[in-house]
Amino acid sequence: MKILITGGAGFVGSSLALHFKSKFPNSKVVAFDNLKRRGSELNLPKFLEQGIEFVHGDIRNPSDFDCLKETGMCFLNALRSRVS
Repeated sequence: MKILITGGAGFVGSSLALHFKSKFPNSKVVAFDNLKRRGSELNLPKFLEQGIEFVHGDIRNPSDFDCLKETGMCFLNALRSRVS
């Protein structure tokens, strides 16, 4: 099964990606993120170590999904938060 996680390099998304890969090691886990949040790129080496595929893209741009074929599950974690 293929598991797609949008916002995959953020705090929640990366935690989900690592969790699913450990629970379902035979599944393909794909983290999809635009890396706009500072620090998100720090999760990329962890993905490489665990065999999680990373796709750089933006959910607001439909053509960024062209490289992603069939997906069994999709977790939407892409968001933009503001703390005042």
